[in-house]
Amino acid sequence: MIQFSYVTSDKVPTWALEGSASAMSMLVFPQAKDRLMTNYLDAWLKTPWLPLYDERGSCVHCYGGAWWWTYLARLSPRILPRYLSALEAARELALAMVADAKADLPCLPEPSQQAALELVADSVVDRYS
Repeated sequence: MIQFSYVTSDKVPTWALEGSASAMSMLVFPQAKDRLMTNYLDAWLKTPWLPLYDERGSCVHCYGGAWWWTYLARLSPRILPRYLSALEAARELALAMVADAKADLPCLPEPSQQAALELVADSVVDRYS
């Protein structure tokens, strides 16, 4: 997973992971005849009005998001690395911000405090994804 070289946590939205991975495989191996990928792309074209992050059908729409990521990659190969780096930077910033507020937390056991901080940080990152 190339994506995890930019994001050290597993906090990348599924739609972004699956769609970008599918797009990269199509760009790197354009001659590959992947029937499953073709099915995903065809299914996506049947419902293009759904958002890229629609994960109701086991993320089938996410894989078809390869159309979007392929388009972006052809505009600029730097877009995906910049997006992933921005996700990681947002998470790191959120973790730093909530760590500063740790003293204001009620007297909770250390593991509970850490879990609370991570939940807050994840919710901040979710806003950017």
